[in-house]
Amino acid sequence: MEELRKDWPESINVTCFQDQSEEVETLLADLVANVIAAVLLVMIVIVAALGLRWATPVDLAIPGAFLVGATGANLNFFTREIVFGAPSTQYWTELSSAIVGGGLVVATLLTLVLTPAMLLFGDNRNRQGGGGLHTSACPLRLCLS
Repeated sequence: MEELRKDWPESINVTCFQDQSEEVETLLADLVANVIAAVLLVMIVIVAALGLRWATPVDLAIPGAFLVGATGANLNFFTREIVFGAPSTQYWTELSSAIVGGGLVVATLLTLVLTPAMLLFGDNRNRQGGGGLHTSACPLRLCLS
């Protein structure tokens, strides 16, 4: 603001009020920290459930998807080009909003509620002599036993 005042006549007086830039910066920093913590937590749960070998591609895809969505990039694998702000990014932006709005909530519930319940169900079936999950197929079962 001081740099702009140099070019103005002295008779013009400008005052700033309701400046919320510091609050916005704080909120954005909190948001970024929370998103990073959530992604790391999901990665840890995926590694615990699938094992390191099978979870690695999924763990790499999660931040990659966030990065592509945040930058508005259009990755075309047929022509091997990356375009920022292409018309097709509007479609992907709307799709990502729908996924975050409903799909992420459902996926979180499935991961945190249904998956452990099914693992315990498979464990009970194994103890009764029936089928179920095998210990080597699911490292998380070792933690639950």
